[in-house]
Amino acid sequence: MLQETTWAMIEEAFSEQVIQPGVTTTEDVEWWYREKMRSLNVSTWNHPRVSVITPESFPGWAGTKDTIREGDLLHVDFGITAMGMNTDTQHMAYVLRASEGETDAPGGLKEGLRKANRMQDIALEKMKAGKTGNEVLKECLTQMDSEGITGQIYSHPIGDWGHAAGAVMGFTNLPEYVPVLGELRILPNTYYSIELYAYHFVPERNETLRFRIEEDAYWVSDKQGWQFVRGRQERFHLVNCASNLNVQALQIQ
Repeated sequence: MLQETTWAMIEEAFSEQVIQPGVTTTEDVEWWYREKMRSLNVSTWNHPRVSVITPESFPGWAGTKDTIREGDLLHVDFGITAMGMNTDTQHMAYVLRASEGETDAPGGLKEGLRKANRMQDIALEKMKAGKTGNEVLKECLTQMDSEGITGQIYSHPIGDWGHAAGAVMGFTNLPEYVPVLGELRILPNTYYSIELYAYHFVPERNETLRFRIEEDAYWVSDKQGWQFVRGRQERFHLVNCASNLNVQALQIQ
């Protein structure tokens, strides 16, 4: 239920219902999340952060302060708090160049997301209960290297806290080894936020971008492994203002 609510909010926020290119700002969308949470009677453990992804926009803990335009690649880091539990999710969206008749994201962007999805697969495959976080991290990086994937993993437990107690696999500032917390062992019957990014050169833009995604996963006893709570993002949310030419700009009072 919590993850479904989180996804539903992201899907609405990253749509022409909320975003009008050339008018709506990333901060507008952040405060839309705040108002939406209030209307649903849920809260958050961390202010929603919305960014326009560029080579310089990482880590972007405060989001970016940009007016959203056609052709932008958007990112949100967002989670809700309800019933004593938390979610932590990162998704990406593409603002279609509707004025040029564009109907899908460029192939280079889709390939970057595919690489990030492959990193998720690797993380879940290597996360065996009983291993330390650092052991899993090393195995993940070795597998990524063998497949020619460059990126970073920084995953953590989640539950009654947004960043809960337990073994971590990487930090953004400690990409290969984490003292103390990385030496803890991964426990079964818990929840994890699989947080990471893949580097990918996008030929349509002639630049390398970070494809940042995050999904919550839980331990499945029958399979002795991990599974995403609701699934994962495998395609971009598309903001298509051609389908709603009369959309009104979001007004923040």
